[in-house]
Amino acid sequence: MNIILPTTTFVEFQLNKECCHLLSKGVMTEIKMTAIMEVEPNRKIKINLVITDVISPDSKQEAHISHDINSTGVEKEISTGLARVNSFFHSYLGKSCWILTGYLEGADKVEFILAYYESVKLTVWTKKLPLEKQENFFPKEMMN
Repeated sequence: MNIILPTTTFVEFQLNKECCHLLSKGVMTEIKMTAIMEVEPNRKIKINLVITDVISPDSKQEAHISHDINSTGVEKEISTGLARVNSFFHSYLGKSCWILTGYLEGADKVEFILAYYESVKLTVWTKKLPLEKQENFFPKEMMN
């Protein structure tokens, strides 16, 4: 049976900070981890991840977070108050955000980004769509 992975969703994921720091410093070339993903209501699967790059919270990737805030669709002239709340909340989340990139281990090489928000213990997964270019999908700091 062929399982269709959601484009963007929450996953259950246990971050290994020590390995992530070693990967970000070039001591390791990849980390193999697993995550649990809900693919249908009440149906979860285990996915095998190969992490190839990491941006840690201490490397100040807030530009990625704040750019996303401005593209949330909240129109300034309609709700500047809501825009400020969103900006404040995203700034708070960004201070504890780990960004990990890699691919699913297996026959189909599905590339992904994980954003792990340590302060709220949530991980968001998004996969690269077939027509997306790598340079538009991955953060510029992670493009070699």
